[in-house]
Amino acid sequence: MPQISIIIPVYKVEQYLHKCLDSILAQTFTDWECILIDDGNPDSSGAICDKYAQQDSRFRVIHQENKGSAGARNTGLQMAQGIYLICVDSDDWVEPDYLECLYNEAERTGADVVGCNLVREYEGKSVEERRTLPPESLECIRGLLERKIRGWLHIKFLRRSLVVEHKISFVEGLDLWEDMLFCTKFFFFTNKISNVDKVLYHYRYNATSITSTVSEKQLEQVVGNMQEIESFLRQQNLFSTLQNEIELSKARIKSYYVIFSANREIRKKYYSLYQEYDSKLSQLPYSVFSRIYLFCYLHKFYIICDFLFFLKYRK
Repeated sequence: MPQISIIIPVYKVEQYLHKCLDSILAQTFTDWECILIDDGNPDSSGAICDKYAQQDSRFRVIHQENKGSAGARNTGLQMAQGIYLICVDSDDWVEPDYLECLYNEAERTGADVVGCNLVREYEGKSVEERRTLPPESLECIRGLLERKIRGWLHIKFLRRSLVVEHKISFVEGLDLWEDMLFCTKFFFFTNKISNVDKVLYHYRYNATSITSTVSEKQLEQVVGNMQEIESFLRQQNLFSTLQNEIELSKARIKSYYVIFSANREIRKKYYSLYQEYDSKLSQLPYSVFSRIYLFCYLHKFYIICDFLFFLKYRK
C-alpha cells in the first residue's frame, strides 16, 4: 500500500503531459502511486501514459471511454490505495517537494487535509496565489462559498479514509465546480486542518478558458453542482447557518457565468436564473465599467450590453 495516491485525469493534453508526469517522477518523496485515467483521448495522451507506466510501475493507467473530469476522477478514487490522496491536473506541474511537504505536515499534525499555495502560470508571467485554509471545517465551507479559498483539489492533501468512510465522490457529468462540491462534503467531515505556507503547485492558465466563452452546457454544470452543494448543506442542517453565503454564491454564478461571460442568447435565456438574489449582485466587487454593464443587463438594455461586451473582450 503506497502512502500517497495521485489521481490525474488525462484528456487532450499531449503537449503538456510530459512536463506534468516528469514533475511527478522528480518528487523527493517516493512512496506514491500515480493513477492516470486516459479518458477516451483522441490524441496521443493515452500512449504517453502507457509509456510512463512501462518505465515506472508506480504509474497505473486506466483506459476508459470519455466520462469527463468528474467521471475520470471517480475512476481514480475507486482505484486509489494510498493513505493520502491528491489530484493533479494533467496540464499543470508541481515542485519536487510537493508531496514531501504535504505528507510531512499531515503526519506531524494528524490533519485530515493540508493546504498549500500555487502559482498561476500565464503566457509570459507567473503570479503567486496564497490562501490559507481556516482551522475550522465550517469556516472552510464558508470560505468556499465566499470564494475566499479555492475549491481546487490540487492544493489540498486529503486523508483517503474520510473519502471512503463517507462515500464522497463526484457527480458524473457535472465537470465544472466539481471540486467545490467535493471539498464542501470533505470539509464537513474533517476534524483537523493544516497548511504548508509554500508555493508547491503550478496552475497553467489556459487562454481558451471559460472567460467570455461560457457555453450553456458549462453553465448548467455549475448550476447542477451548486444544487448538489445546497442539497448537502440542507441535509446537514447547515442551510440556515450559511444562507447568506449560499445566496451570494448563487449571485456570483449568475454574475460570472451569465452576465459577464456568456453570449447574448444565453444572457437573455438565463435572465431569470437566481433572479431572487439579483439584489445581492450589488454586494459583489465590480469595477465602474462592470457596474455600468450590470445596470444595463438588469434593465434589459441588451444592445448596450452587446457593445460593452465587445469593448471588453475584443481581440
